[in-house]
Amino acid sequence: MSDSTRDLAQSITDDGPVYRRLALSRAITMMESKKPQTKKQADYLLTYLLAKRPKTQEPTLRVGFAGPPGAGKSSLIEAFGMRLLKNDPKLRLAAVCIDPSSEVSGGSILGDKTRMTELSRNERAYVRPSSNSGVLGGLAAYTDDVVTTLSAAGYPLVLLETVGLGQSEVEVVQSVDVLVLLLPPAGGDAVTKADGNLLDAAKSTASDYKGALSVLQQSGSNAENVWKPPVLMTSSATNDGLDELWKAIQDYKAFLVENQRWDKLHQKQSKYWMWKQFTRLMQERMKADPDLGEKARRLERDMLHGDLTPRVAAEELLDGIFDK
Repeated sequence: MSDSTRDLAQSITDDGPVYRRLALSRAITMMESKKPQTKKQADYLLTYLLAKRPKTQEPTLRVGFAGPPGAGKSSLIEAFGMRLLKNDPKLRLAAVCIDPSSEVSGGSILGDKTRMTELSRNERAYVRPSSNSGVLGGLAAYTDDVVTTLSAAGYPLVLLETVGLGQSEVEVVQSVDVLVLLLPPAGGDAVTKADGNLLDAAKSTASDYKGALSVLQQSGSNAENVWKPPVLMTSSATNDGLDELWKAIQDYKAFLVENQRWDKLHQKQSKYWMWKQFTRLMQERMKADPDLGEKARRLERDMLHGDLTPRVAAEELLDGIFDK
């Protein structure tokens, strides 16, 4: 680990809130970097932070917010975060917001933070927008490392907003303890207010989902200790339902702990991310190898001419790795 990286780690763990947030921003930027040497220093940093974390530290509660575009994820996270900070003067929390990136330029608007002006200005909160860099699943390739860094930095609560991508937004379950699904009544965004009061539509939507969940629970496993997800109505405009949402999150955490599923969940997620990162790093190494690159281009030509199937081409490319 370089001296500058070690100083950065000490700022994250020892300095005051202002310097800690600056240090966290630099650390996350290192994790997002595509430069091999910078990423290596980021790995050293994360390993150091995990080693320095007190064994008695309470595990960080990670809450994911998923839903279609326009459901109000950013607005709810800000209202929810501000509500929690107001109710608990000692609480510190972090919010990580993943934005989609352009397939043409690779850039990202990173606009979620602009919808969290109050939360981002609170000294007990840290808000970080990040680009998904074209990665499907609702997260970025490094999101799990970012959440782990925030946990090691002593944030007891991390709120994770995913990309609003509908059915591809599934990988978030591998990075959070609790997943909150947002479903807007009769559509999303403020433009639906032109239709009038949506309270009746919200009540109808909530009733429909309660009924659907009850049917699924009756037709599913009869095993005991099965969690029954509650359906709640919340409003980021009036703060209605936010206290009930926090209670439901706490109840689910208690359910996981009481049924000895908390540690098993984390172990399962760690295994998932190890193999996920292995696959990603293997692809990067292969693309950087000139010999494998030439073989890959040859196999692509044969495949496009109809001489090979994609699976056979992949098998031959894999054989080339182990033959080296």
